[in-house]
Amino acid sequence: MSSKRVDHCEVCDSPLRWKTASSAKPHTLPDFGFGLKVTGVSTTVCSSCKTSYAAVGNVQRFRESVLEQILRRPGALTADEIVFLRKHLRLTGGKFANLVGVSREHVSHIEQGHAPSLGTAADRLARLMIAAKSDASLGMMKRVLTSLDEEIGTRSRRKAVRHAGYKVSVSSKRG
Repeated sequence: MSSKRVDHCEVCDSPLRWKTASSAKPHTLPDFGFGLKVTGVSTTVCSSCKTSYAAVGNVQRFRESVLEQILRRPGALTADEIVFLRKHLRLTGGKFANLVGVSREHVSHIEQGHAPSLGTAADRLARLMIAAKSDASLGMMKRVLTSLDEEIGTRSRRKAVRHAGYKVSVSSKRG
């Protein structure tokens, strides 16, 4: 992912053909560890080495938008989202577990798909902690707080279900 288009693949120097991802054909970015589907972004995949590229304009704003969408999404955080958020904070599984008040083994079981969720309280704490750390003005934390509902956690013992992905539309407006 970069802020501008490049004419040749940075890995194998093959020429690239760009297109704009649409809602009918979103492009999946592999950079996030889960299926992040984007629309309204110029994308390409190298025909030789299969390296994926996306020109998103302001990369930092794009990442913040993805982060906020994850934090504000209803329902329990998925395994892939927890891995992404933990890595965003640059924390090991043990340190992340200590911060949200669960065992390291529980975080490991969630990330491997053997446990469904952190639990309601730990899920909310994780979201707020990440929002506070990611935005010094605490604006993101305030927005996440207003979006929290009773459906974030789950007390279910069902096997964890992987989330299909997000559709991110890039625009110049900030909301």
